[in-house]
Parts: sequence; C-alpha cells; structure tokens
Amino acid sequence: MLKLTMLAAIVLVATAARAEQTTRNLYDAHGNFAGTARTHGHATTFTDNHGRFVGSVIDRGNGMALYNRFGHFTRGVMRQPPKR
Repeated sequence: MLKLTMLAAIVLVATAARAEQTTRNLYDAHGNFAGTARTHGHATTFTDNHGRFVGSVIDRGNGMALYNRFGHFTRGVMRQPPKR
C-alpha cells in the first residue's frame, strides 16, 4: 500500500512539473507594453495590452498551426528538415 501511495505522489508531482506555464511580456519598438504570450505545453496564447485574446499557436512537432481570435485556423508553418 505504501508503494502505491508513493507512486501516486510521484505521478502527481511529475504532472504538476510538466504543466508549468511560461509567461512573457511583449513590447513594441518604443518600449511600450504590447501584450503577453503564455505558453502551456505545446500551445502559446497571445493577449493584447488590454488583456483581450488575439490568437494562438500550437506546436505540432514538424511545424506550427496559427489560429486567430475566433479559433479559426489561419496558417500553418512547416519546419525544414535538417540538412545532411
């Protein structure tokens, strides 16, 4: 029973560690606050300087998918394979 409890605790700690969120403030060319980018897992969401959602990007491994503020797919970007 103790081993099962320890395993459950390790899984919870590992899940919480992977679920960390990274927040970065964005500034324009004049140094004024322009918005925020929040990354959680493979998704990054963007908000403007008023806190309104403006779009998101999802990392698909071999590229990225971009979505507008309404959740509609707007563009995909493919990564180039490394040159050999």
